[in-house]
Amino acid sequence: MAGVSKVDFDWEKKAEEFDERKTGVKGLVDVGVTEIPRLFVHPHEVIDRYPTSKVAAVELPVIDLTGGESGGARRREVVEAIDSTSSPYEEKESLYTYERSKLVKCNSNLPAHKGDPACWRDVLNLLYTDDHLDPLEIPSACRKELEEYVKYMIEDTLGGLQMLRDNLWVDVPPVPGALIANFSDLMQILSNDEFISVEHRVLSQLAGPRISMATF
Repeated sequence: MAGVSKVDFDWEKKAEEFDERKTGVKGLVDVGVTEIPRLFVHPHEVIDRYPTSKVAAVELPVIDLTGGESGGARRREVVEAIDSTSSPYEEKESLYTYERSKLVKCNSNLPAHKGDPACWRDVLNLLYTDDHLDPLEIPSACRKELEEYVKYMIEDTLGGLQMLRDNLWVDVPPVPGALIANFSDLMQILSNDEFISVEHRVLSQLAGPRISMATF
């Protein structure tokens, strides 16, 4: 997320150019973009709706995921997961569409209203009919992972993740080697408020890329 004062620019042209590339936000990063395009910049009045907390960052529970380095079946799973991220652009390009009738589609979630800033993310949509979707229609890069729903954000050492607490944006510090699990609204409903969803945001910076993974 980034913000600047409002300036005039050809929103329709920039949105069309971005959409025609069909490579999404990751495509911009891969070609070496050095600053966030104006299409994705949010106005300051939106970003500064809540002030940022001046107190120490919030501490989250840490779950030890030790075991992948010991070899065997677990190591093979890790290697396969890394390998799956190398899927070529062609697979994503063939799925890039906004057609509602498509059961599987990939797009970059462009705003519906002219002039609104775009979100710096790519979205994979899968529509299950009667709780079923042909596995062959699911992209190979995530086919094996779509069995349980939980969202992970890989923080590395970049920082920038914030959560809304008492109407203040509070920093969530990165933990080396850890994954941050974010319970969604759906988990809150299914657990009868035992697992509470939290509003969060990620501040854009030049330190490096960030990856969010959703598994179902």
